[in-house]
Amino acid sequence: MTPTQPLDTDNRKTNQRLVVVQLAVAVVMLWQAFQHRWLSDDAFISFRYAKHWSEGHGLVYNIGEYVEGYTNLLWTIWLGLGMWFGVQPEVLAHLSSLSALAVMLGLLLTFSHRGLSLPFLFIAGMSHIRIFATSGLETQSFLTLIVLFLYALGRQAWIWMWLAMVLGMLTRPEGGLLWACVLPVLWFGGYKQETLKTFVIGLLVLGGLTAWRRYTYDEWLPNTFYAKAQGAQWGQGWLYVGLFFQQYWFVPFGWLAGGILLRERPEHRGWVQFSLLFSTLYVIHVVRVGGDFMMARFALPFAIPLTMMFGVWLQELLFLPKRRWLVLFATLGLSLTALPPKGLTEVNNGQIGIAGITEESFWYTEQWRQKAQVAGQEIKPMLAGTSIQVVIYGAQAMFAYYADLPYVIEGMSGLTDHELARLPSRDQRIGHGRKATVPYLQSRGVELYIDFRIQQGTHPLNQIQLGSLSGSILSYKKEQMALLRERGAEFQDFEEYLDWYIDTLEIKTPEERERDLTTFARYYFDFNDDPVDQERWRRLNSP
Repeated sequence: MTPTQPLDTDNRKTNQRLVVVQLAVAVVMLWQAFQHRWLSDDAFISFRYAKHWSEGHGLVYNIGEYVEGYTNLLWTIWLGLGMWFGVQPEVLAHLSSLSALAVMLGLLLTFSHRGLSLPFLFIAGMSHIRIFATSGLETQSFLTLIVLFLYALGRQAWIWMWLAMVLGMLTRPEGGLLWACVLPVLWFGGYKQETLKTFVIGLLVLGGLTAWRRYTYDEWLPNTFYAKAQGAQWGQGWLYVGLFFQQYWFVPFGWLAGGILLRERPEHRGWVQFSLLFSTLYVIHVVRVGGDFMMARFALPFAIPLTMMFGVWLQELLFLPKRRWLVLFATLGLSLTALPPKGLTEVNNGQIGIAGITEESFWYTEQWRQKAQVAGQEIKPMLAGTSIQVVIYGAQAMFAYYADLPYVIEGMSGLTDHELARLPSRDQRIGHGRKATVPYLQSRGVELYIDFRIQQGTHPLNQIQLGSLSGSILSYKKEQMALLRERGAEFQDFEEYLDWYIDTLEIKTPEERERDLTTFARYYFDFNDDPVDQERWRRLNSP
């Protein structure tokens, strides 16, 4: 036996123990993500699309109306397939995301040095990785595809790289950056044949998506682009990214680490060059669109490559064979000390969080999902088989899904509505500036707003009681209102009210009569045409 053999044996044992400890960290992380599983309200927009697709109505939010109101095509289809086989989207979304997290953690462990993976430890300690490991959205799946892409690029496993690229492009529109950013890396890296193949594969996917969108939705771009991303919001975007960097201080060091790795570690050149380009362009994209109200969700795709570069550089810089345990626990401890900015979950005078940016999981708890399910099931039979149109605002997509509303307008930004998405923004709140006004909704003939979670003030004349839920009548259509009354709804009979109003005309001032006539026209006369109504209308307009 040579003198070096005992040392080699000790190193192997240490490496194995380090891997075991890191696997234990991964198990704990998965368990915490499972324990804190939640569902975002936005996820229920995809759920409704998936439900209609599984039933053969197409990828539509309202049956017969083709509007692309989602940004996660592959995820929505995946949920729809599950529903076709009888698996509820809430369950499939959680199982799929947690499985994707497990795969991502396994891939991160391969970016190791002598059994120690600092990229894994830093990312494992990020609280928002655990938060968005569920949520019902495609976030974790997209993050896993990014890591798979980096893993395959670094090992020149082209088939896996192309697979991750195609799935990424189908999962989110930003997945196109995987294709666009890798082309110059491959070309200048001397991989001319692989560059050509990558270019053709990406072009076919992009062209196919564009042709399908044009044929299905008669649009070149998703409706969500007009609803949320058409205008630049640089100031809000810098605030969003700044808050993320404030919490995860180590992430921006990835740019510095990447530059050093390019100079000193040529074996990392391919995936590091891509990471630098991808992260930079992704940050610019997020800043331009203004981020979002969801803290960290839009930042995680660029944070993953940056953190990986920082971790790889640090683990090679600090490698000390006898101090690897110290490095392991110090790194994990540092990542766990990342604290959220103060005020992120506070609500003061209608102000949500910090300039509208908040912890989304704080607002969409399991208790609220259960309430939405109960409320939806209660009202579902009252509206079933009708053509009644309902408007929903923030935190109500889950209610609309469980109620299986016949027709719904998402009135906060116009995600699912072609016309509303193209209206001028009314305020600077990111992604919510096109909130539909009552006159606009009346011009569309929308009948109801239902108070679930968001309470809207209403006049007694407009108020409606639907079981335990209250709401507002926006457009009074006699046939629809009569049907609702038969099913137990309680509200003011406007025809009776109109008789009373005519009897009291003499005490109305001209200004009051003019105001009321305008209100009555939008509320009632524009939707009801019969001799009795016409006579009442004539009497109201007579001197």
